[in-house]
Amino acid sequence: MAGVSSFDAASFLLEMTIKSAGIVSIAWLMTALWRSSAALRHALWLAAFFALLLLPAFSILLPPLSFVSGLSGIFEGAVSLYDGAAAVNSPPGLSPVPSQVNSDPPGSPLADKLDGILTSSHSGAGSSRLYPFLLGLWLAGLIASLSGLVLDYRSRRRWLADARCVTSGLWADIAAELERNGLVRRPIRILVSPRIPVPVTWGFIRPAVAIPLSAQTWPADRIRIALLHEVAHARRGDQTTQLFARIITAFYWFHPMVWHAFRCLRLEQEKACDDFVLNAGQRSSSYGRHLMEIAMDAMNARHLNSAASLPVVQSSSLVARIRALVDEQSDRRPVQRHQMLRVGVLIGCVSCLIATLSLADGTRYAETSDKASLRPAAEQAEGTIVASDVSVVFTQDRFEVYLRPMTAEDLIRLFPSMAQEALQDLTVFRLGVRNYYYPKVGIDPASIVLRSADGREWRNLAVGKPDGVDLPYWLAHWLSSYDLRSVFSGQEMSGYVVFEGPDADAREIQVTVKDAVLRYDYRGEPVQTVDFTYRFER
Repeated sequence: MAGVSSFDAASFLLEMTIKSAGIVSIAWLMTALWRSSAALRHALWLAAFFALLLLPAFSILLPPLSFVSGLSGIFEGAVSLYDGAAAVNSPPGLSPVPSQVNSDPPGSPLADKLDGILTSSHSGAGSSRLYPFLLGLWLAGLIASLSGLVLDYRSRRRWLADARCVTSGLWADIAAELERNGLVRRPIRILVSPRIPVPVTWGFIRPAVAIPLSAQTWPADRIRIALLHEVAHARRGDQTTQLFARIITAFYWFHPMVWHAFRCLRLEQEKACDDFVLNAGQRSSSYGRHLMEIAMDAMNARHLNSAASLPVVQSSSLVARIRALVDEQSDRRPVQRHQMLRVGVLIGCVSCLIATLSLADGTRYAETSDKASLRPAAEQAEGTIVASDVSVVFTQDRFEVYLRPMTAEDLIRLFPSMAQEALQDLTVFRLGVRNYYYPKVGIDPASIVLRSADGREWRNLAVGKPDGVDLPYWLAHWLSSYDLRSVFSGQEMSGYVVFEGPDADAREIQVTVKDAVLRYDYRGEPVQTVDFTYRFER
């Protein structure tokens, strides 16, 4: 996700969690309310996992559809009311937060709205410090989940390490019979191994049916049932689809609903194979009895630990399969291609709709402006440092002035009703002063200049509205009207500085604050000033 800030990336992960829950919930409702065959329900769950795979790309590429626009105003108004009450009730001697000390006109609706944004924006540094921890935690869970998958497949390969091919006997005779009856599309390879707890299908290109040593003494009916079930897995490609779904689940390892979806997919594929056996002419009562006996043998065997992950051993899965076997009204038809197409289109439309929903007012996680976002330059002027929240800080004794570039997403959050084209022509910085050293300091907004490396200059919009700027002048002036000319000792104040430029071809820029006053004489005239420069690049 190039060009995504850490705060936006954290919001992106939150939206993926909520949207994936929506996809799983809709798939679950469709399987619960739509009376269909197990094969079709399996296809629906598989389509849901494809939707989970494409969800991040859809969320980035598709245009957003905001559904919290009305709520945002309520929340921001509540924050403004809270800030106003806190300013009134603040005990003497405690310095107020920046949103309480600005010089906004009382009762200004825009001021009330931006106060809430200012407060949330002030927490960006904490979010940026938290995000690497969350990213590391997610990567650790992903590696652990994929490692468990690799270990599981390695253990199954060890089951076949000393397996031998079965070419004669009752298993080979029944396999040949199934081939003659057209129930098997290609010759069946049967392997016998002392490590196998129950019959399993293994392999992606040429699947083989592996059986335990004890299965060689099974009666013919049980052998036929077991072969039909495993052949159904091979015909349907369940080994491949299950691996695909398991890998997607590893990326959503923290999401319990995705794990539930994976269990549902495995159960439906087992039920679909059971339906294949019954459609081949086997009686459900006989099949259920043999299934119970195979499960009991596996539970009593010394391979219990290695067989615990197999569906036939899990009691909940076994009970659900037995209930489906005895249900005479159950639809046991295999899924048709036109049904799979309909399911894919339906889940695709639903996932696209969910992907376009946005938790923020029109926030877009890809860069919404043709101009790349500004970031602090690696080399700064003397006395300035780069903070963790991508702001550049000038420090002298216990006096600090920080400047942080606002991203396109920040501007859209501030002005959701404004056209994006108008915001794209602007460069907005958040300027803050922390004074814990001098009796009184001051910065004149008109003295702040933005300059490119080739000498082009752009003045603060508080000085005057240049031609061609669509943003109303009163709004630009309000953004620049925070009174930083009088910041007394122990105070912290902040505001916004707005520029029309720079042009898209200006790759390196610097913002210069001229004649910031550090000391005044008894008449209020400046006696000590300082200039400082912040450097940024695209």
